[in-house]
Amino acid sequence: MPQPNDLEPRAFMPTLKINPSVLIVSRKFSAVFKPKLYEASMIVLS
Repeated sequence: MPQPNDLEPRAFMPTLKINPSVLIVSRKFSAVFKPKLYEASMIVLS
């Protein structure tokens, strides 16, 4: 299964300069996603 987190931040970058509301969405996204990503990396590394 491909990891969407590998693509999402790069995909958002050009949009952030155009649309500030995307920044709010991506903050909410990362607030939810980063802890899960951290947990997943801990499982992989352990």
